[in-house]
Amino acid sequence: KLKIDCKDEEENRNIYRSFLKHKDEIEKIFGKTLDWEELEENRSCSITYTIPKGGYRSDENIWPNIYTEMVDAMINLEKAFRPYIDNLKDK
Repeated sequence: KLKIDCKDEEENRNIYRSFLKHKDEIEKIFGKTLDWEELEENRSCSITYTIPKGGYRSDENIWPNIYTEMVDAMINLEKAFRPYIDNLKDK
C-alpha cells in the first residue's frame, strides 16, 4: 500500500491526482491492477495491491510463497512510482 498523508488534505489530493494521471503507465510497470482510493471522508489517499495468495491467516506452509510475492510486489511498486515521486521533489 502506498499511503499519501502529508498532514495537508489538499497536498495529499494533489499528489494522488498527479499519480492518477499516470495510472496506465504505473500499472503497466507494476504489472498488475492497483486499487486507487481518494476517499472524500479521509484526509489521506491510498493506492493498494492485495496479495491474492493469502496473508497471516493462511496456512503457515504457504507463508514463504506469500513473502516472496509481497517482496516482489513492493519492489515493483517502488519501481513503478519512483519516477513520479522524484518528479514531485523537483516541484
